[in-house]
Amino acid sequence: MLHTAPSLPTGMNAALKIGRNCTIGSNCTLYSCQIGDDVVIGDKSVILEGAKIEDGAQIAAGSVVTKNIKPNSLYAGVPAKKIKTI
Repeated sequence: MLHTAPSLPTGMNAALKIGRNCTIGSNCTLYSCQIGDDVVIGDKSVILEGAKIEDGAQIAAGSVVTKNIKPNSLYAGVPAKKIKTI
C-alpha cells in the first residue's frame, strides 16, 4: 500500500519518493516518506510519515520505521532499531 497525505504536521513535503533499484517486500505499507537508492524493505514492514531511508539500507521483515535510517545499515523491530552496519 502506498499512501500520501495532503500535508504533514512536521512540515515535510507530503510526498512518497522511491529511489532506484529498491526491493519492497509483499504486504508493506509506505506513508509519505523518502526511500533512497538500493534499499531493501522486508515483507510486512511499515514506513511511517516523514521517515527517510538512506541509500543501501535494509529493513528487516515486520519492522516499523518511525525515524530516519542511516545509509548501509540493517534495522529491525518495532520500532526499528539499528542492528549493524552493512
